[in-house]
Amino acid sequence: SVRREIMTAAVEKTLSSGVLSAVLVASDLEQILDAAMCGVRVVGTALPATLARKSKALVVKLSGWDSPDGAAVNMEDEYKIIAGCISLDDNAFTRDASPLVEGCSCLACSNHTRAYIHHLIN
Repeated sequence: SVRREIMTAAVEKTLSSGVLSAVLVASDLEQILDAAMCGVRVVGTALPATLARKSKALVVKLSGWDSPDGAAVNMEDEYKIIAGCISLDDNAFTRDASPLVEGCSCLACSNHTRAYIHHLIN
């Protein structure tokens, strides 16, 4: 997309000067992922908080994004993105003992189940 090309050019310019690149306002998941694919390390967004107010969780599973040296991802490589929202106020999660995202090791996924978050919401 044109937005991604503009962002890529801006990020390449800042990376070559040794400056940390950041996107301060990203309003949707596509913008966040575009920024990550362009090498942006810091993204400011209110998206998770906006979804949480509606009892929704953003679930994103990325594969192929790991880079041992911390370098920006290569746009030529294949990346799988499975993303969506789940409504944790739905009674289907009453006894769901799985984490928000299977295989994720973040604080929320490793310490809380969907059932526990459903309980907190209701």
